[in-house]
Amino acid sequence: MQKCTLWKIGELQCNNFQANKSMGKNKIPIWIYLFQGLLCLILAQQAFSYYQFDYWGEIATTNSEKRELLELAGRTLAMFLIGVIVMISRNPHYFVVLFILNIVRETNETFVDTIYETDKSPIVNVVVHLVVIALEVWALIKAYKVSKAQANQ
Repeated sequence: MQKCTLWKIGELQCNNFQANKSMGKNKIPIWIYLFQGLLCLILAQQAFSYYQFDYWGEIATTNSEKRELLELAGRTLAMFLIGVIVMISRNPHYFVVLFILNIVRETNETFVDTIYETDKSPIVNVVVHLVVIALEVWALIKAYKVSKAQANQ
């Protein structure tokens, strides 16, 4: 039986053999998990709000509008589930794909919210979305570097 000791959080060292030698250098930073967790919470809230049938008289009156809203709810729920699965997998290759999806979605939301949002000024919408997009691009670059480093080992 091997004697194993906890080397660092998430790593084991067994008889001078590090069980996961790539963990130290090629690990997704915790801020990316926290950021993606926040994005998942936002997606979950959005999906839940799309399924609130009580408000349909205000936002969707025809069957066509209701169908489109439910399709949006399903896509938003799918993005939420993909984000959760990627975070559980801890696979940097999946994070790269996830952040590409996030950037495309957020860029689209920037234009849609700027044109159709009535509660906030267009400048506020653009600034908030650009901050989120910048964080997503930064996370994509970090995840890509980790993914590339793992692929080269």
